[in-house]
Amino acid sequence: MAAVQRDDIRNVASRRRDFAHLVHSLDSWATTKLLRSGQLSPAEAGALQTFIGGGAIPQALAAKCAAGGSRCCPHCGLAEETLEHRLWQCPVWDAAREAALLLEPSLGLAGPQALRALLPQGVALTGTLPLNRELADARSRAEAAVTNIPEQLLVFVGNATTVWTDGACQMSPPLGSILVAGSLGPPGRWG
Repeated sequence: MAAVQRDDIRNVASRRRDFAHLVHSLDSWATTKLLRSGQLSPAEAGALQTFIGGGAIPQALAAKCAAGGSRCCPHCGLAEETLEHRLWQCPVWDAAREAALLLEPSLGLAGPQALRALLPQGVALTGTLPLNRELADARSRAEAAVTNIPEQLLVFVGNATTVWTDGACQMSPPLGSILVAGSLGPPGRWG
């Protein structure tokens, strides 16, 4: 499954200039972290999914499809509306960009243009993050080196079972809940 997904992403990267930065593959965990956080309204999540999926259509592109259509930004009227203009340059959205940066003071950036200067073109226009090639290669080497995974340590006490893990499931609430239930026994016997 992962190999098919990687091939699909590489295919898109070869055909769409705005996704060319994904030539080695997509870091789907990092790209979708905000969507999974539950911090976005349904409208915000939908808008973000549209950009991640490459579905945002600025006026400069829409004008090509409509005879006599204007390429001008419908918000400010000062420039051609490209994705770069809409997301990073349109003065109508300056307050929204400033407010978004206030959510991450740890970045220590002087403003949205400082952030934009740090981002590769594809990341800035689609929100998709490329897979770090060195980390992916290191993971593949580490996984290939594991030949025999030992049995999990199970401790049986009465009807309850405790499963000892490395804690990797802490970030997955459904899996974490299943493991907690497995360690506490059937509902009604908890506590």
